[in-house]
Amino acid sequence: MNCLIFTEAGEDAGFGHLTRCISILQAFSHYGIETSIIVAGTDQNILDAFGPESILFHEWHEDKNFLDSYLQNTDLAIIDSYMCEEEIYQHIAARSGITLCIDDHNRLGYPPGYVLNGSIGAPLLSYTESGEITYLLGTAYQPMRKEFWAVTPVTIRPKVKNILLFFGGGDQRNLNASVPGILRQNFPGIRLHILSKVPPTDPDDMIRIHPNLDAVQLIALLREMDLAIIAGGQTLYELARLGLPAVVIKTAENQNTNILGWQKTDFIRYIGDWDKLNTELICKAVIDSLPQENRLRMQHAGLNEVDGKGAIRTVESLIKRTV
Repeated sequence: MNCLIFTEAGEDAGFGHLTRCISILQAFSHYGIETSIIVAGTDQNILDAFGPESILFHEWHEDKNFLDSYLQNTDLAIIDSYMCEEEIYQHIAARSGITLCIDDHNRLGYPPGYVLNGSIGAPLLSYTESGEITYLLGTAYQPMRKEFWAVTPVTIRPKVKNILLFFGGGDQRNLNASVPGILRQNFPGIRLHILSKVPPTDPDDMIRIHPNLDAVQLIALLREMDLAIIAGGQTLYELARLGLPAVVIKTAENQNTNILGWQKTDFIRYIGDWDKLNTELICKAVIDSLPQENRLRMQHAGLNEVDGKGAIRTVESLIKRTV
């Protein structure tokens, strides 16, 4: 089987798409199937964070000639994009045996093949049932990197001493400039750990920066954390897999489905849109998460939803289609 994955990544697009695509690449590798990822984006730091993983950089959704040359004899094409127009989806589908489109919020009318939405809120979306499309929906199909396939939960300690902060690869809403200060002022005894390449506005000994972590390093860091305050994107599923309770801020409209789904569980404390944040909202969510029994309940809810096998299930579905 010859498989190509098309996605985008960088400061503007974030890194959630690439993380999902690497998860699927790793699942194909598990079955001995070679796969390449073609990334629209110019941020070479991607390779520092994710490794080479057969990654090629090219603005593929603007270059049909490039697509035509790479899609020759392609058995399976996978597309994970917020930027790609429907015409390009159709162009790729017409030149590959099977097409899998990864979706987050029913963005387009997708070509025949497969549509994957591993969001907890995917069943809330009104996908058009069609004999031409097979839907892989819900957290059973949430792609996760191989390091998350077989992990044990984090320890829920009696006291919150370490909080993780992560607001997306590019922190487009600049929340690292405001949230750490609020937490330091109101919870001075709690150490903050920020996933970012950019130092905080007011650094001190209780704030640590963690840039460009690979999956192994990230898991090790998460095991030291007692709580996370994050955007409502793909990282939520990695936290749920480890059972690390989360306070969630919406930083983009395409996070709605994720957040709506998680709000139906006890895993998260949702405090609203990034532009409506205030000290009271942040502090209340943290205070509500301080009791150990509350965090144990949150952990249980997260572990119930995500088992780490979504990429394997997805690939198995595709392999069955080709045999």
